[in-house]
Amino acid sequence: MKRLVMYVFVVLISFFFAQMSYGYDFFYSYTDPSAPDAQTYIASTINAETATASSFVFWEAASRGTGTITFHFEFPEAIADGDLYMRTDAFGWAGEARTFIDISTDGANWINLVENICPGGTSWTPGNYNGALPDLFNGESDIWLRARLQPAGWAVNTAELSRYDGNNPTETFRLGVNYAAVPVPGAVYLLGTGLIALAGLRKKLFR
Repeated sequence: MKRLVMYVFVVLISFFFAQMSYGYDFFYSYTDPSAPDAQTYIASTINAETATASSFVFWEAASRGTGTITFHFEFPEAIADGDLYMRTDAFGWAGEARTFIDISTDGANWINLVENICPGGTSWTPGNYNGALPDLFNGESDIWLRARLQPAGWAVNTAELSRYDGNNPTETFRLGVNYAAVPVPGAVYLLGTGLIALAGLRKKLFR
């Protein structure tokens, strides 16, 4: 009987935590930046366009100067935590090129997250962010992300966002977000009543 009681207890606890365990409440990613689903959360672009070179597709400046791509994600609840991956690349074959990733909670006040400088004569430098969602977003309900591409002169393809290789398709952008969690009432109630019943059963068995 002791084994039975212990078994029921383990089942109840496991069920409770299964109810409380979720994947991301929101998840979004894309591979090819020119695909329709990759445009879903783009709020604005300034002097920027998608381009193709051989098997590669990427965002670049549309002409000389800085190209800017801004994403906006709005959520129904406060953010608890999450995961972010953004890829930028800079190439130095035509001179110094730069890429930047900036973050904001309101789209007006920006904080630089990644600064990637590729000196002239350097073949390539990555400017990626791949990790936990910055704490800046904790408790907020909006995520603004901005990529700034500063190519070397007229060689606009020396600063890129979301460089995708059609011969080796992988994610070039990913965002996962968890909302500030509240205990699930049904699961809490079930655990409570289950433990009370288990306690009563134990008293009857071992009196």
